Amino acid sequence: MAEERVGRFERRAWVLALAAVMLFALGLIWLGLHERRREADIGRPGNPVVFVLSPEHGSRLTPEQRGAMAAFLQAESGLAVEVRVAASPLEAVEAFGTRGRRGDIGLLKLFEYLLARGEYEVEARLQVLRAGESSSFCGEVLVRADGPIRSVRDLEGRSVAYVDPYSTSGFVFPAKLLADAGVRVKADFARSHAEALARLRAGQADAAATYAGAAAADPALRAVARTETIPNEPVFFRRGLDAGKKERLVEALRKLAATAEGCLLLRTVADTTGFRPIGDDHYLGVLAAIRAAGRTIVDVVPEGDRVESERRGIDYVP
Repeated sequence: MAEERVGRFERRAWVLALAAVMLFALGLIWLGLHERRREADIGRPGNPVVFVLSPEHGSRLTPEQRGAMAAFLQAESGLAVEVRVAASPLEAVEAFGTRGRRGDIGLLKLFEYLLARGEYEVEARLQVLRAGESSSFCGEVLVRADGPIRSVRDLEGRSVAYVDPYSTSGFVFPAKLLADAGVRVKADFARSHAEALARLRAGQADAAATYAGAAAADPALRAVARTETIPNEPVFFRRGLDAGKKERLVEALRKLAATAEGCLLLRTVADTTGFRPIGDDHYLGVLAAIRAAGRTIVDVVPEGDRVESERRGIDYVP
């Protein structure tokens, strides 16, 4: 009798386990069908186009300004739009992955776009313009004007305040410049351009990497090197988003830049003054430079960030 009860218990447990597996599989199928069914509804109320901004691009926008931007784009494109600011660079990149599809259109920093392009094949359509219709910029390595450092070679073994591992002008290109010169330094990631400069001024770092002109009005600092020219970042779209919706959003963004209200909003987003048409091929040169830099900067990427990136399956170098 005991053996029979044990047998019945084992059979019941096996049946329950099989039922659980089947329910789980059906749930995955339902979710997949649900996700595919919703793709055609993107841009309708309840399923808006999601415009993702990187933390650096969106940090100065108030909720009211994000709402105003979304309302303008919705009125001009006929699509429901939501403007979101990502909590971190990795979250901004991952928003364009095939799982979840939390982002449809993005304006991220250049390195973040290149990561999203390498991982998820996003498509660049517009390039950010800044003062004077400028479509490119440079990075600089700055030191204190009254200090002993006179050239890049004088930085050997010294500390450099970088911005973060995703910053093109505040890390990638200055790191490449130093590597090309054969100069090894101690990396100190400050997480912002302002903080990198603050650490230099306070004597907590021997040099700081930032964008050209960031300290032009400060006679206490001077540049010892300038990087090669770097193209401004693009506005890009998620792979698979309907082509017609992309065109409507492109036109809506260009109209936004042509209005007084839009100009004020865009200046708050990384000093943007307008857009021009662009394609992914425009970034082949900078992509090659970053790949070359990757062979020399991987050892100075913060350990925690590198581990987190690898855990999520994202490489620092596209």
